[in-house]
Amino acid sequence: MSRMTKRVLQDEHWQRIAPHLPEHPPSVKGGRPRADDRECLEGILWLLRTGARWQDIPVDLPSGSTCWRRLQEWSGKGILEEIQAVLIEELAELGKLDLEELLADATFVRAKKGGIMSTASANVSEQALLMPALNDIPLELPQGTPVIADKGHDSDQLRDEIEQAGFEPIIPHRSNRVRPSRNDGRRLRRYQHRWRVERTNAWLHCYRGLAVRWAYHSFMYVGLVYLSFIHMALQRF
Repeated sequence: MSRMTKRVLQDEHWQRIAPHLPEHPPSVKGGRPRADDRECLEGILWLLRTGARWQDIPVDLPSGSTCWRRLQEWSGKGILEEIQAVLIEELAELGKLDLEELLADATFVRAKKGGIMSTASANVSEQALLMPALNDIPLELPQGTPVIADKGHDSDQLRDEIEQAGFEPIIPHRSNRVRPSRNDGRRLRRYQHRWRVERTNAWLHCYRGLAVRWAYHSFMYVGLVYLSFIHMALQRF
């Protein structure tokens, strides 16, 4: 007797996700029933955690092609992004998020099969990624919330953009900086907290499906990134 693949979604987790997935009533023309959304999500999570190929998804889960199409649907319509935003809002309402400061960093992975546009090409400066990331935050944060980033973000133009967006940049200067310092030594002490974002990057790389990008389409890989954040957020409830 074959061993059943371990499911990772608890009932309470599924109850938080299910209301945000699109409904697909049975076709009046009949035909094969649509594969169960929860089982498809389990299949995608299995691939995300193991880094295996779609065709290697265990036989007691929906087929790899079915799971691939479901990820394509949920990623292409922005559904996973919406679910992640909802979970963040719920965690904030429960007081389970520390919103006193924001920590920023970038991480890069190899695209084994190339791709049509990457999430961010490796030759793109980290400075160009920070403001879009801040604009994507699904919560309204207090004016002056600190944004902590490393020396790779040391740019007066970027600092101005951060301040204009209502945040306070906490960014150490590069050793070769020639312009006058814009840092306050007391506020710069917050930089000691940067280990938290390094830890988050380490958690992300535990999802082996993210550590190396096999997805050709960037929106599919981005969908896996959002799903990893969803999975981590569910553990906090």
